[in-house]
Amino acid sequence: MLDAILSLALLILFAKGTGKISEMLEQPIVLGQIVGGIVVGPTLLGLVESSPLIHQIASVGGILLMFLAGLDTNTRLLKQVLTNALIVATLGVAVPFVSGYALGLWLGYTNTVSLFLGTILVATSVSITVQVLKERDQLKTVEGTTILGAAVFDDILGFLVLSVVLAITTTSSKTASFVFADVLLFKVPLLLVLLWLGSRLARPLFDRLEWLWGRTFVISGLLVFAFAYAWIAHFFGLASIVGAYLIGVMLKISMPDRFSGNNQNVKTLERIGNALFIPVFFAVMGLTANFLEMTPRLLGMTALISLIAILSKIVGCGAGALISGMNRITSIRIGCGMVARGEVGLIIAMTAFQMQLIGQDLYSSALLVVIATTLITPFLLSVAFSYSAGKSATDLTKT
Repeated sequence: MLDAILSLALLILFAKGTGKISEMLEQPIVLGQIVGGIVVGPTLLGLVESSPLIHQIASVGGILLMFLAGLDTNTRLLKQVLTNALIVATLGVAVPFVSGYALGLWLGYTNTVSLFLGTILVATSVSITVQVLKERDQLKTVEGTTILGAAVFDDILGFLVLSVVLAITTTSSKTASFVFADVLLFKVPLLLVLLWLGSRLARPLFDRLEWLWGRTFVISGLLVFAFAYAWIAHFFGLASIVGAYLIGVMLKISMPDRFSGNNQNVKTLERIGNALFIPVFFAVMGLTANFLEMTPRLLGMTALISLIAILSKIVGCGAGALISGMNRITSIRIGCGMVARGEVGLIIAMTAFQMQLIGQDLYSSALLVVIATTLITPFLLSVAFSYSAGKSATDLTKT
C-alpha cells in the first residue's frame, strides 16, 4: 500500500510539473500530463507502476471531468445543435467501423477479429478534447457543444455496436438483434428517465442542503449525483463518463441559475478535480504505454491502424458536420475534436482480449492506437483552431 501511495505521489508530481511546462510552451496542459505519465512509466524512467489505487483515482478523474463539462455546457446551444450532433455521431461511428473492418480483412485477420478492430475504432473519448477546449475558451462554441453532444451519441452508438458484435461473434444473429433492441429500446430510454427524475429532485434537495448545512453539503451532493449516475450508466452497459456528463447537463437545464457564471460550488469542484483526480486521469494514459516492447512489425501495423483511426474520424465526423450545414473549417475542427479514443477504446479492446476474441498483438496495438490518437488530438485541435482564427467558431454565448 505504501508503494502505491509513493507511486501516486510521483505521478501527481510529474503530471503537474510537465503540465506546467507544457503550458509555458503554449501547449495544452493535458498533453504535458500525458507526457508526464510516459516519463515516469516503463517507457523511460520506470519509477511508477500501475496499481488499482492509481486506476481508481484516474476513473474518478474522468467522471469529474465529464460531470464538470456537463455543468459547463451551453444547454441553449446544445438544443440548437442536437440534430447536428446526432448526424456527426452517426457518420463518426459508421466510417471508422467500416474502415477498421476493411483494414482488418486486408491485414489478414479473420472476420471476427476484423469486426472487433472496427469496433475498437468506433468510440470517441472527448475527455482530452474537453480539457483543450476549456483551455482555449472554446467549450461553449458551436464546435465545442457539437463535439460534446456528438460524443454522447457516439459513445451510446459505440457500445451498441460492441453489444451487437459480441452477440454476432458468440451467438446467433437472432440473439444479436435482441441485444441491440434491449440496449436501444430499454436501457437507453430507462437511463434518460432516471436522469430526468434526478434533475427534478435536485433543486429542492440542494436548496434544503444549503439552507440546513451550508455549501459544503451541496458540493457533496453534486459528487453523489456524479458518481451515482456514472454507476447507473455502467450498470446499463454504457461508459460511466456518459452518465456523469448527462446528469451534469440535466442539472444545468433544471437549475441554470445555480450553475451559471462563476458559481462557487462548481469552482470548488474544479479545484478538487484539477488538484489530483484529473491530472492522474490523463497521466495514466501515458503510464500504460511501454514502447520498449514494440517490434518493427507491430510498430508498422500500429502506425497504419493509427492513421486509419485518425483519418476515419476526421472524414466521418467532418462529413456529418458538412451535411448539417456547417462550414469547412468548423467541420474540420469538429472532426479533429472527435479523434481521441481514450478509455472507451481501451474498454472495448480489453473486453475482446479477455474473451480471447483478439490476440495479444492486436490488443497491444490497440492500446498504442488509443494513446497515439489521444496524444495527437491536442495538436490537431491547436492547428485547427489556429488556422484562420475568427473565420468560424461563432460563440453563441455572446449573441
